[in-house]
Amino acid sequence: ALDLIDADALAEARRNILVTPFATPETDALAANLAHALQDAPVLPGKFGFVLDCAAAPIMAAIAGDIRLERTPDGTLILRADGATLGQPTTFETAPQDAIALAHWFVTSGGITDGRGRMAALLAKGLTPPGASHHPAPAAPTPTPGLCPQGALVGFEFGQMQAETLTALANIGPLRVTPWRMLLIEGATTLPTFPGLILTADNPILRVEACTGAPACLQAHRPVRALARALAAQVPQGKRLHISGCAKGCAHPGPADLTLVATAHGFDVIRAGRASDTPYISALPEDQIDLKGLL
Repeated sequence: ALDLIDADALAEARRNILVTPFATPETDALAANLAHALQDAPVLPGKFGFVLDCAAAPIMAAIAGDIRLERTPDGTLILRADGATLGQPTTFETAPQDAIALAHWFVTSGGITDGRGRMAALLAKGLTPPGASHHPAPAAPTPTPGLCPQGALVGFEFGQMQAETLTALANIGPLRVTPWRMLLIEGATTLPTFPGLILTADNPILRVEACTGAPACLQAHRPVRALARALAAQVPQGKRLHISGCAKGCAHPGPADLTLVATAHGFDVIRAGRASDTPYISALPEDQIDLKGLL
């Protein structure tokens, strides 16, 4: 009734577009045109997505996406296949059609196997997308909580908040969702002081990734968030701790400096790896976890 999803499931599955929270009206229009153009896209894997990272320097380089729209150092808009060093020059007017053409190239080049596939995996086989000739601009640092030119960025512990908090923030100004477990309050000139907000970049909880854990997740072997809160202060600045309820590692699919994976018998410990990697310590009891000896 609020027109928040598409009319049919196939259209909804195709509209997997991530837009920079610092988008200009031009980028917002591009996102809408791309969403419309996706009706001509081939059937793509469920996790296949498009990233519109059109600021002067990419800020979502670490965010997963298969077809990316970025800038070159001189401001040229390029269409880049994830995993490719170079991108294809395009314009805001032609980018939607160019993106759909690249999606067709992905499919016809054998990018899908048993309904699954990602662009970077296809390119890792040695394929080169057509028309790629321009380097993207160097990536900018990931934004952190605090004031910024566009407004106020506020974070949330493990990316969760109460509905009342969302309502209170929306009463301050327009909200944009970010991929960094923060909301942007557009135009805000002061930081809100509601309980439960993360307002500074040095908050230790930002150095910890933790999934929902048990009992909320049936796959998890034990609770993990209380442990994450308890250990956050022990994580040195610049380091990343990942605590996962199982070996799937949903909260942080990539490698972390240290990963603790819950099992039926304790926690497996993995250094510089993913939750699915081989541990170097197995079944460590929770009351024996001391990061000083691990990180």
